[in-house]
Amino acid sequence: MSPYEPFELASLVYAKPIGANLVSNSQETAKKINSFFMNSHKIYNFNNATKDDFVEKKILPTQSFKPIESVLIVSNHIPDELGKAAENLTKLSVKVEAFGLGQQNYKRLSKPDIQKFDVVVTIGKTVQSAILARRPVYCYDRFGGPGYIRIDNFKTSLDFNYSGRCCRRKLEPKQLCDEIISGYNGARKDVNDLFDMGSELFNLKIFLNNLSKKKSALTNQTVDTQPIIEYAKLVRSLYFNSLQIQNGYKLSLEKPASLAPNFLFDGNVNLDLNQDLKLLYWGPDSYSEGALPNIQPNGEVGIWIKIQNLDKLNNPSLIINDNLMLVDLVVEGDLITATLPKELFDDSSVRLQLVSQYDRLAIPIGVIKKSLEL
Repeated sequence: MSPYEPFELASLVYAKPIGANLVSNSQETAKKINSFFMNSHKIYNFNNATKDDFVEKKILPTQSFKPIESVLIVSNHIPDELGKAAENLTKLSVKVEAFGLGQQNYKRLSKPDIQKFDVVVTIGKTVQSAILARRPVYCYDRFGGPGYIRIDNFKTSLDFNYSGRCCRRKLEPKQLCDEIISGYNGARKDVNDLFDMGSELFNLKIFLNNLSKKKSALTNQTVDTQPIIEYAKLVRSLYFNSLQIQNGYKLSLEKPASLAPNFLFDGNVNLDLNQDLKLLYWGPDSYSEGALPNIQPNGEVGIWIKIQNLDKLNNPSLIINDNLMLVDLVVEGDLITATLPKELFDDSSVRLQLVSQYDRLAIPIGVIKKSLEL
């Protein structure tokens, strides 16, 4: 769906236990999903591929100059500046129609719908469909956008699912109107080359056929769905916390772990301390600039945690700085070992908590602090 859509997180919890492959709609989304696990997982990017119903095999003649006569806007959330730009285009005798939520035309698009127009203004999957239909695409919506998809910005824009997040360039209505008109013939000359670049990349049948040949480690074990649902709530909460950090907002969890009677990640997930669990020792608890402790062969920092009655934590995970989850832990008896990326140690403290959403249990570990050198 996107790197901020909560539904993307639903598969993360049970994909690994059952040995399933993960699929994302863009490089941006794949990168975001991988950020939760630190240890990279293989994710297959299907580039938001679409049905071959949109494929136009006939080459579009593009050599002669052609004035722009019609524009199709496809959006469920047309930004104000684009709406005003559409009014300006209409005043210049350019036919403009809008498809999407709240518009007169609200239906599933087809190739004939797209090919009735000279230009398609849209984002997301409709871009792939329009490229396969050999129509110029002006990529712009609520996140702004790069404008016309050309050969030189095809890949960069694709990595962000043609969402406009590749550049977040916002324009005024007059700028939009002028750019749509002035860039039309240049973009029109690229449509056949863009079709060639996307004809296999955007073909869903080809992707699924290739994916079916990939090896997986699927098992026949039964997966209890209730723990998965509860664990997904935790992942979802951590995800939104990470978004808050990116946008400069404070986390809902403000108290240090050592002072918190329980761990409140959002209104739905409450993890309680278990009195049977006892932290015996852990480390390292400090680091200094230029001298990270316990460096492993892969360049990461090794940590160890010994907990009494660790077996009471089912499938534990390590929560780092309230917004990262590390699930690949090595558990041997009462001892847990793991590695942390050295990038975490950037003059900041690293806060650790051990949780098991399956059992609704948690235990604070501590903070790896940067030591002051005298």
